[in-house]
Amino acid sequence: MAINISKGFCYSKQCAYDLGTRFQFPPPDVLTITLDYNILPGAVVDPNSVSDWNTYLNFLDGALQPYEFDSVVYDPAGPQVVLYGNSSINIIITSQSGLTQDAGIANISDDGLIIELGNLALFNTFNLQNLISESIVTIGDVAFRGSGIVFQYTPNCTQLGETSGDDGVYLNVIDPITVFVSSVLETNNGGNPDGDIDFLLTNYPGSTVTYI
Repeated sequence: MAINISKGFCYSKQCAYDLGTRFQFPPPDVLTITLDYNILPGAVVDPNSVSDWNTYLNFLDGALQPYEFDSVVYDPAGPQVVLYGNSSINIIITSQSGLTQDAGIANISDDGLIIELGNLALFNTFNLQNLISESIVTIGDVAFRGSGIVFQYTPNCTQLGETSGDDGVYLNVIDPITVFVSSVLETNNGGNPDGDIDFLLTNYPGSTVTYI
């Protein structure tokens, strides 16, 4: 299933690239995580081993839900690592899912597996650039706190934080963010945008929000 940014704004993958992301979109039903190996030298014995990377993500930070990636592409010139595939379904990334405070994570792309980012899910992932997921519905409190995210494509996200107010979802992010979320969040705060969106636009000039 191709990514389609609609409502007269974007209709192609190329458009997403033009918005500032150079991320490679995955095939259907594949979770893709890109790791910056400059940040993670020696994290695994063999960077070409998908088994070693599964172990790294699952146990280094005490993952509650096992990652079972099927393949890995290691590019020593980058250097970067791209992990593809996951046999799990309905993944909920929590503060203990192996991604929180992982400085090596650069991109996360998913087409149908991740349904929720829990509280503090991507806290302090300061090299994270892009999050692309059509299946995420809920993003928890302070999920991106301290993150380097600059591109968030979550068109079916109808909940930011536990309330419609400011729940710190974007607290202390590093840069302005280009955000795509459900139109529900445009008026869910007493007819006004969700409090987290208001916080982002007020405190990070240059951020944009498109409602899908």
